[in-house]
Amino acid sequence: MKEVKSSKMIGKIAFLAGYDPKSVVATEKSLYLGVLRPFVNWAKALDNSVLVVYKSPVRKELLNHITVIRTHHMDELVRALKYNNVEVLVSDDYIPRMDLSIRIGKEINLRKLIYVQILYGVRPLMRCLSKNALDLKARVGVSVLSLIPFRLISGKYCSFLKKFDYVVANSRFTASLLHCLYGHEASGVVYPPVDETIFRPYLTNSVANQVILYSGTNALDTNPAFLKQLFELLVNSDSVDRLNILGKSNYIAMRMGKLVNHPKVNLVYGIGDDALRVMYFKSTLTICPQEWETFGYVPIESMLCGTPVLAFASQPFSELCEYKDGCYLVYSKNSFLDNLKELLADMKRLRLMKQKCLQYREDLLENVSQTRSAERLLSILG
Repeated sequence: MKEVKSSKMIGKIAFLAGYDPKSVVATEKSLYLGVLRPFVNWAKALDNSVLVVYKSPVRKELLNHITVIRTHHMDELVRALKYNNVEVLVSDDYIPRMDLSIRIGKEINLRKLIYVQILYGVRPLMRCLSKNALDLKARVGVSVLSLIPFRLISGKYCSFLKKFDYVVANSRFTASLLHCLYGHEASGVVYPPVDETIFRPYLTNSVANQVILYSGTNALDTNPAFLKQLFELLVNSDSVDRLNILGKSNYIAMRMGKLVNHPKVNLVYGIGDDALRVMYFKSTLTICPQEWETFGYVPIESMLCGTPVLAFASQPFSELCEYKDGCYLVYSKNSFLDNLKELLADMKRLRLMKQKCLQYREDLLENVSQTRSAERLLSILG
């Protein structure tokens, strides 16, 4: 991977990650959640940058070739940023990290950039998500939040946004919501970077009749009843020898229950990126039934590894592959099921689609490679 050199006019950049005061137990894996992975990948790509890990554990061997500032104290953090001559601080729009960025800005004269991908308060507006709650308490909670005026819910978030010098959206879809719902215009759009040195085709001719079903990593992003429909269709298909269910272990258990004990099923969670890459490539199809994602790393990673995707067209990642043959985008659950049945009935067609994915790989990398994404970020700062 080519390392991107920061302009002297831009100065050293610090990426704020790993701070979540609401988490009961901060874990090392939290750095690799979807919302924080852009900062890890940008830190890898930019030569003049540091990754700030505040009040969270980190295994340095997982962050090779990255300068890391790790501390549990605000005064130490400020001193380290000054010592490293940081001139730009980049955070995501998770309110505690926004607040920390603003507090740091009061101590140090630097420019602040917010990377918008969470959109605080938007979920209660989405009626489709109320059906996805896993228990009565969660459904009641979503229903109550939907009754609170949006301006009241989003007030603090909007006031924080105004305190940043740059507001960058992770997709055009996110930029549109930011403008229409929050009344804030984006400085630009930069798609989340993917480590293309990891997510690439696996050199083997062994591609089995196995598929990946992504169950999601957030409590409301996938409809449990629809997920079970897909599960039953897949395990009863003669075309599928193995069903890899990918997602958070607790969400898999809550959504699927005893169904996961089927002999065809392989539960996948907590594996490294290298093993994930192999699984992507060896599968013939990746199925992503999420109704809401902040971007959608799984479908992009899958296609970069050469495996086609079936997903809802409403997801932000679809901007990058709407007209690509390696990605089937649908608008309804019925269409989702019909397309899945057609694809499973023609495995030869799926294998041909894998070749199409490889042909479109460079097109995708124009937007999501660490190098190109980092260059676009620098162009906004410059």
